[in-house]
Amino acid sequence: MKILVTVLVLVVIIGLYITTYILNKRTPAPIDIEKSECSACNQKSCGMHPTHNSDSEIAEE
Repeated sequence: MKILVTVLVLVVIIGLYITTYILNKRTPAPIDIEKSECSACNQKSCGMHPTHNSDSEIAEE
């Protein structure tokens, strides 16, 4: 019985994670949002890094 409860709790947690992830991806960004011009960091995985902008030129390194 304890294993069943554990499995159900894990399924619910994973289901909530997947549901919120999908809902977040479907939500459009606000139209009037200003994009930050950050060029000080060296983390290429940052969403604000210039290499992620499709309309900008090649980022200076």
